[in-house]
Amino acid sequence: MADSWRNPALKVRALLADLLVHEGRQVSTDRLVDDLWGEELPGNPANALQAKVSQLRRALGRDRGAGASRPSASETGLRQRQARRTS
Repeated sequence: MADSWRNPALKVRALLADLLVHEGRQVSTDRLVDDLWGEELPGNPANALQAKVSQLRRALGRDRGAGASRPSASETGLRQRQARRTS
């Protein structure tokens, strides 16, 4: 449902796109940090990534229980080219 999807920050959307590109495969913390921040690393990359993961979980409704609906790719407006552009 489009109404249940909150538009997260750019880095959170980029994280979602990165995870969707690697769907079904593990993605290392180092890879995600590099994809999201490149050479402009935050002060504590692991904590910054964890914060983005938490924000993504909230946006997807993971904190609302098992019955929460998840947004479709069209609702999030994400495309693989955006993931490449932000990395």
